[in-house]
Amino acid sequence: MISVFAACSSKTEANPDKANNPIVSVNQKTLYRADIDAAIPEGLSAADSTTAADTYIKMWINDELIYEKAKQNVTDQDRINELVENYRQSLTVFTYLEQLLKEELSKKISESELKDYYDKHPESFELESSLVKGLFLKIPRSSNEVNNFRQWYQSKAETAKEKIEKASFQNAVIYDYFYDRWVNFDDIATNIPTPIANVDQFVKTNKNFETQDSLYVYLLHIEEYALSGTTAPYEYAKPQITDILINKHRETFLKQIETDLYKKATDADEIKYYQKKENN
Repeated sequence: MISVFAACSSKTEANPDKANNPIVSVNQKTLYRADIDAAIPEGLSAADSTTAADTYIKMWINDELIYEKAKQNVTDQDRINELVENYRQSLTVFTYLEQLLKEELSKKISESELKDYYDKHPESFELESSLVKGLFLKIPRSSNEVNNFRQWYQSKAETAKEKIEKASFQNAVIYDYFYDRWVNFDDIATNIPTPIANVDQFVKTNKNFETQDSLYVYLLHIEEYALSGTTAPYEYAKPQITDILINKHRETFLKQIETDLYKKATDADEIKYYQKKENN
């Protein structure tokens, strides 16, 4: 089995023809290579990937064997089908209502209501890590455009942005432009080979930062920053506030949906009682 999965660390996308390669079958059900690729976390070493694949296969085989044995010995299939249908109904209703809450209720929450909540609850939006705005580039040292990138990345001018975008197609391994949104600095730091001991100090003192390793040059420009321990910028906190206010109004909103649906069905004579209610 090990030899079969020695290559599981390579992505299926690299060899689309193998996406549906069967690996093992049990009782006319088949496990495919694509299923295993989807189940194994990215970034594992070849050895760990092989171990994870072997573990997943054994678990899948055991599950199928137990399921087949259970089907042969559980006689009350009608009860199981009823439970499955009840679960399907509950899951469908839950999914629909969550979608409705996000689409409809979020429209009814005004900007002033969002801002008012933000102003009154600053302690709820304290940052656990620093945020930044700017741009990040990872460029091969062999690129003929390295010196040009060194000039462009420090400029906020639209012409510099256009030059970076044009040159990055063929010369940048990573080009992340985030002048228009807050980004968690930890996400940027994972792509920088230089260890950063004090993140807050780093973002305060490094408006323009360059480092390199044997293969790449890394360029980071920080236009704005928000330090850990401070209140998150409103635009960064806004999605979280929206979710808070949606949950706050959830019960009232759902009751209104139930009332409206019941009234509509009653008016359309879609609800039929086969026994009249007795008066108490």
